[in-house]
Amino acid sequence: MGYSATCGKCDGKGKIWAFGHIENGDCFWCHGSGKLNFRGAAPTAIESAREHASYGFGTVAMAVRDGNLDRARFYARHVAENLFIAGTSNALTILNGTAYDHDTDERLPLSVCRAAAKIIVDVGKEMAGK
Repeated sequence: MGYSATCGKCDGKGKIWAFGHIENGDCFWCHGSGKLNFRGAAPTAIESAREHASYGFGTVAMAVRDGNLDRARFYARHVAENLFIAGTSNALTILNGTAYDHDTDERLPLSVCRAAAKIIVDVGKEMAGK
């Protein structure tokens, strides 16, 4: 038994138009379907939000490492939304302060993780109007 969920990368559209020059913009996460299929029982909203925040934290940290702060802030918004759903605004607490490169599975330096967490918290505060 399994379940499907809307792809978080393309927001269920199946396409990412900014990458239209690569594979016609098909989302690599859902292969253009807009849905992700999973095995097992569906997670609760909080579990799902934590999982999305954890993956997004890595994406933000990779952008920080690469010096692309605009990209980091773009992805930080998604992470901040998921942290809000999970009931916390402290990115380092929920994510245990570690992030991994999605391509190599190498742990990113703590200084990069802290900078990424700060961006996420700052974006979260901006979204909340604080």
